[in-house]
Amino acid sequence: MEIFYDEEGDYLEIFFGKPASDYGIDISKGITIFRYSKTNKLYGLAVLDFVKRTKNFKPIKIDLSKDVKILSKRRKIRHKIKS
Repeated sequence: MEIFYDEEGDYLEIFFGKPASDYGIDISKGITIFRYSKTNKLYGLAVLDFVKRTKNFKPIKIDLSKDVKILSKRRKIRHKIKS
């Protein structure tokens, strides 16, 4: 999984599969899903104005047992998440 957040643009991307130069579909204003063109399988999503949309959300705890890459405009961080 790769997570990219651009603070300046308030833009979040999450990729579950290998990012490709396939296509994105706008499913709502500012929300895009990405699919592989050959299989139509979902591999990611993007949210414009992420912080603005989520400012009233409560924290979410997720236990992951996979290697997660967190990317930002300023730096790239790789974390090993343990359950």
